[in-house]
Amino acid sequence: MELGKFRWIFTLTGAKADIVEVLLAFIIVMHLKPHNTGVAVGAFVGLVHVGWSVLAGLGLAQGLADFIAKVHMIKPFITVMKFDLGAAITLVIVTAVVGYAFGYIFALVWGRLYSR
Repeated sequence: MELGKFRWIFTLTGAKADIVEVLLAFIIVMHLKPHNTGVAVGAFVGLVHVGWSVLAGLGLAQGLADFIAKVHMIKPFITVMKFDLGAAITLVIVTAVVGYAFGYIFALVWGRLYSR
Protein backbone atom coordinates (compact mmCIF):
# COMPACT_ATOMS: atom_id res chain seq x y z
CA MET A 1 0.00 0.00 0.00
CA GLU A 2 1.27 3.42 -0.87
CA LEU A 3 1.01 5.75 2.10
CA GLY A 4 1.32 8.83 -0.08
CA LYS A 5 -2.37 8.45 -0.92
CA PHE A 6 -3.19 9.95 2.46
CA ARG A 7 -1.19 13.16 2.09
CA TRP A 8 -4.42 15.22 1.99
CA ILE A 9 -5.05 14.31 5.64
CA PHE A 10 -1.81 15.98 6.67
CA THR A 11 -2.89 19.33 5.29
CA LEU A 12 -6.28 19.07 7.03
CA THR A 13 -4.95 18.01 10.42
CA GLY A 14 -1.63 19.82 10.45
CA ALA A 15 -0.16 16.68 12.01
CA LYS A 16 3.28 15.40 11.23
CA ALA A 17 3.11 13.21 8.17
CA ASP A 18 5.17 10.38 9.62
CA ILE A 19 2.90 9.89 12.66
CA VAL A 20 -0.29 10.01 10.60
CA GLU A 21 1.14 7.62 8.01
CA VAL A 22 2.11 5.11 10.67
CA LEU A 23 -1.32 5.27 12.33
CA LEU A 24 -3.18 4.93 9.03
CA ALA A 25 -0.99 2.05 7.94
CA PHE A 26 -1.56 0.31 11.27
CA ILE A 27 -5.34 0.74 11.12
CA ILE A 28 -5.59 -0.41 7.51
CA VAL A 29 -3.41 -3.51 7.84
CA MET A 30 -4.50 -4.41 11.36
CA HIS A 31 -5.75 -7.98 11.60
CA LEU A 32 -8.82 -8.58 13.75
CA LYS A 33 -9.34 -12.05 15.15
CA PRO A 34 -13.06 -12.84 14.80
CA HIS A 35 -13.41 -14.60 18.16
CA ASN A 36 -11.55 -11.92 20.12
CA THR A 37 -13.48 -9.13 18.41
CA GLY A 38 -16.75 -10.93 19.08
CA VAL A 39 -15.90 -11.36 22.75
CA ALA A 40 -14.93 -7.69 23.08
CA VAL A 41 -18.08 -6.37 21.40
CA GLY A 42 -20.33 -8.90 23.17
CA ALA A 43 -18.83 -8.06 26.57
CA PHE A 44 -19.21 -4.33 25.96
CA VAL A 45 -22.83 -4.57 24.84
CA GLY A 46 -23.63 -6.99 27.66
CA LEU A 47 -22.09 -4.66 30.26
CA VAL A 48 -24.05 -1.70 28.91
CA HIS A 49 -27.22 -3.71 29.45
CA VAL A 50 -26.11 -4.78 32.93
CA GLY A 51 -25.90 -1.04 33.64
CA TRP A 52 -29.39 -0.51 32.24
CA SER A 53 -30.70 -3.37 34.38
CA VAL A 54 -29.14 -1.83 37.50
CA LEU A 55 -30.76 1.50 36.67
CA ALA A 56 -34.11 -0.25 36.18
CA GLY A 57 -33.69 -2.06 39.49
CA LEU A 58 -32.92 1.21 41.28
CA GLY A 59 -35.89 2.94 39.65
CA LEU A 60 -33.71 5.38 37.68
CA ALA A 61 -34.26 4.00 34.18
CA GLN A 62 -37.42 6.01 33.46
CA GLY A 63 -35.59 9.29 33.96
CA LEU A 64 -32.79 8.20 31.63
CA ALA A 65 -35.24 7.03 28.96
CA ASP A 66 -37.11 10.36 29.17
CA PHE A 67 -33.84 12.31 28.99
CA ILE A 68 -32.61 10.38 25.95
CA ALA A 69 -35.91 10.97 24.16
CA LYS A 70 -35.93 14.68 24.97
CA VAL A 71 -32.37 15.33 23.79
CA HIS A 72 -33.36 13.67 20.50
CA MET A 73 -36.33 16.08 20.30
CA ILE A 74 -38.81 13.22 20.78
CA LYS A 75 -41.75 13.42 23.13
CA PRO A 76 -41.14 10.69 25.74
CA PHE A 77 -43.46 7.77 25.08
CA ILE A 78 -41.69 4.84 26.75
CA THR A 79 -42.74 3.52 30.15
CA VAL A 80 -40.15 1.44 31.96
CA MET A 81 -41.84 -1.52 33.61
CA LYS A 82 -41.26 -2.89 37.09
CA PHE A 83 -37.88 -4.62 37.45
CA ASP A 84 -37.90 -8.32 36.61
CA LEU A 85 -34.72 -10.30 37.33
CA GLY A 86 -35.52 -12.95 34.70
CA ALA A 87 -36.06 -10.31 32.02
CA ALA A 88 -32.83 -8.55 33.04
CA ILE A 89 -30.80 -11.77 32.78
CA THR A 90 -32.39 -12.54 29.40
CA LEU A 91 -31.62 -9.01 28.20
CA VAL A 92 -27.95 -9.26 29.14
CA ILE A 93 -27.49 -12.74 27.64
CA VAL A 94 -29.30 -11.97 24.37
CA THR A 95 -27.51 -8.66 23.81
CA ALA A 96 -24.12 -10.21 24.63
CA VAL A 97 -24.72 -13.04 22.14
CA VAL A 98 -25.92 -10.65 19.44
CA GLY A 99 -22.93 -8.37 20.18
CA TYR A 100 -20.60 -11.35 19.82
CA ALA A 101 -22.16 -12.22 16.46
CA PHE A 102 -21.84 -8.64 15.19
CA GLY A 103 -18.22 -8.42 16.33
CA TYR A 104 -17.36 -11.78 14.79
CA ILE A 105 -18.97 -10.89 11.45
CA PHE A 106 -17.35 -7.44 11.48
CA ALA A 107 -13.90 -8.99 11.96
CA LEU A 108 -14.51 -11.44 9.11
CA VAL A 109 -15.60 -8.66 6.77
CA TRP A 110 -12.67 -6.47 7.87
CA GLY A 111 -10.28 -9.34 7.17
CA ARG A 112 -11.72 -9.90 3.71
CA LEU A 113 -11.55 -6.21 2.81
CA TYR A 114 -8.01 -5.65 4.03
CA SER A 115 -6.40 -9.06 3.50
CA ARG A 116 -4.20 -7.89 0.65
